[in-house]
Amino acid sequence: MKNIHDAKRVVGIAGKHVYNITAMEKGETSTYLAGISAVGKAVPPLIIHTGKTVGKNWKNGTPYNSVVRPSPSGWITKEIFFEYSRHMFVKFLKFRK
Repeated sequence: MKNIHDAKRVVGIAGKHVYNITAMEKGETSTYLAGISAVGKAVPPLIIHTGKTVGKNWKNGTPYNSVVRPSPSGWITKEIFFEYSRHMFVKFLKFRK
């Protein structure tokens, strides 16, 4: 038995757009990493799909500026985490007030 995500409801802030992304492939593992600073500033998410290369449609339906990376297992690796944290936190949070 595989654990397939099938969201019927999504929790979010009233009046704000929320995203409900479900992979079309059944049984594939994906990882979603949301980054939020201690003062509540959010960066675009990191989405990791199972594979060796990024498919041309992998960003369809994702939030603006999302980072999409492949991983053979579908799980985050330390290399992907450090790349994401260096790039996204420096780029999006360094000069925000």
